Amino acid sequence: MDVFAKAREKFPLPQEEESRLIQVLVGSVLATTVAAIICTIVLCCLRGEDLWQAVTNGWAAAWADALAIGWPWSLGCAIVLAALMFGIDRAAEGLAWRTAKGREEVLEVRRGLSGEIARLPLGKIAPLMLGVGCAEEVGFRFAVIGVVMAVAEPVLGFAGAAIIAVIASTVVFTLMHTQYHCLYANLVVTAIGLLLGTFYVLTDMLAAVALAHALYDFGITAFEARRMVRDPDYFQGEAPVNAVKDEIDRQLKEREDGQD
Repeated sequence: MDVFAKAREKFPLPQEEESRLIQVLVGSVLATTVAAIICTIVLCCLRGEDLWQAVTNGWAAAWADALAIGWPWSLGCAIVLAALMFGIDRAAEGLAWRTAKGREEVLEVRRGLSGEIARLPLGKIAPLMLGVGCAEEVGFRFAVIGVVMAVAEPVLGFAGAAIIAVIASTVVFTLMHTQYHCLYANLVVTAIGLLLGTFYVLTDMLAAVALAHALYDFGITAFEARRMVRDPDYFQGEAPVNAVKDEIDRQLKEREDGQD
C-alpha cells in the first residue's frame, strides 16, 4: 500500500469531495493552458510571425522548441531545483511553526485544499502534478517572461528586461495561488517563483523548470501524506472533507461583499 492510500485509509475523503477536488485541479490546468496559449500567440506576433501562423501552429511550435532545449541536462537541473524548492518550503514552515500565529497558518494550509490533495489516489495525483507543473511553467515562465522580454529588452537591455520579467512572472504566479491565505505560504510561492524565473531567464531551459515544478509538487504532496500517516494529530482537529466547497463559498461571499 502506497503512502497516499495509507493517508486515505486514515483520513477518508468523501467521493463527492474527491470529484470536486479533481475537477478544480483539472480546471486550473486547462485555464492556465488556455491563458498560456493566448500569451504565446502574442509572443509569436512580437517575434515577427503573422497572426494566422501564430494562432494555427506558431504557439505549439514555440512550445516544442522551448521544451527541446537542453534535455541531457534538464533532468539533473530539475532535481536540483526541486530539492531547493523543497528546502525553501521546509525552512519556511519550520520558521512559521516557532510562533503561535505561524503555527495557526501552517494548520490553516493543512486544513485546506493541501490537506485533501495528499489523500487522492497515486494514479490521479501523479498526472495532475505533472499537468500543473507543465501548464504553470509554460504559462508563467515561458509565456509571461517571453512577452516581457520581447517588449522590454530592446529598451532596457537584457539585464533590465530580465529583472522586470522575473518580477512580473512571479507576481502573476503568486496572485494565481489565491488558495493560500497566510503569509508564510505566500512567501514560499513567491520564493519559488523567483527561483524558477531566474533560472529560466538565465538558461532558457523550460523542460528543467517544468519538470522541477512537477517533481516538487509530487514530492511535497507525498511528504505531507507520509506525515499524515505518521503524525497522530497532523490536523490538530478534524481532517478537511469539504475544503473545495468551503473555498468556493468563501470566494462567492467575497464577491457579494465587494458588490455591496
